Amino acid sequence: MMSAVSIMKSREDLQAEAAEWVVRLGAESATDEDRAACVKWKGQSAAHQAAFDYADRTWRHLAMLDATPVAVQSLAIQPHTRRSRRVQWLGLAACFAGLAIVLFLQFDALRTMVMADYRTGSGEQRQISLPDGSTVFLNTASAIALRFDDHARRVELLSGEALFVAAPKQGSESRPFVVTGGEGSVRALGTQFIVRRFEHADELTVIEHSVEVSVDRHTQAAAPVIVEAGQRVRYDGRSGPGSVADVNIEQVTSWQRGRLLFDRMPLAEVIAEINRYRRGRIVIMNSDLATRRVSGVVMIDKVDDSLSIIASELGARTASLTSYLTLLY
Repeated sequence: MMSAVSIMKSREDLQAEAAEWVVRLGAESATDEDRAACVKWKGQSAAHQAAFDYADRTWRHLAMLDATPVAVQSLAIQPHTRRSRRVQWLGLAACFAGLAIVLFLQFDALRTMVMADYRTGSGEQRQISLPDGSTVFLNTASAIALRFDDHARRVELLSGEALFVAAPKQGSESRPFVVTGGEGSVRALGTQFIVRRFEHADELTVIEHSVEVSVDRHTQAAAPVIVEAGQRVRYDGRSGPGSVADVNIEQVTSWQRGRLLFDRMPLAEVIAEINRYRRGRIVIMNSDLATRRVSGVVMIDKVDDSLSIIASELGARTASLTSYLTLLY
């Protein structure tokens, strides 16, 4: 019977070989024979295909480029040992991903700087008092722009996450308090709520009272949804608001107290959250490792220390290839 250690080594070898195929096929020197050989390699088993798919997705995520990593045109992959293949893959990923990440972060920071009235950097948090008496708590790498006029107290969340404490409509203040993001808008019916932007969706979490979510879908306007305290909903411009679900408010707001709480979360989600609070990126190179469940508390001012603890607990390793790129495998 094959031991658990042997199985783990086999999976590591599959993913190393898959990484080599992704790099080889991305080179301009790739031939029809290379592509045919890759198809044959992937056809050996479902595990081979899954390893290739994961490596391909990881490459695209790292490089933030189009489907073909054209920058590898002058490099050739030689049939050395398994270890040397891993080194070649990691080195190539470091070069191109590091450059892409630096350029992307510089462009994104410049865009936000131009548009934002208030913003925070990685790992930074900020409390802002608005002209109407409302308060905004900006989380890490977040930005807002104020769009107040005679009809509404509108705040645009340009990026990241913010907790809003909306001043009520009373006295001479009759304008609604509205927060817009990339996918819709929320109108405060109470006081405290959090809005967070994701790549293709926005998310609302209500802390006190209730909030109305409105989404103009590409085809038609979706019916507004009322979200009560202790509930969360994610919404986008394609399908409108999703299902409303209960949420642990203590966990969702833990960032305000300088910590992140994780309760049996997949490692991929934990690392994605940690990445928000540091410069550069941590990338998981092993698909099995990405699904491992993690519970614990991470102090925001010590996120880098937490990575070594997580790796030790899971029997994983880390490699910092550039100041912007750390691999977990």
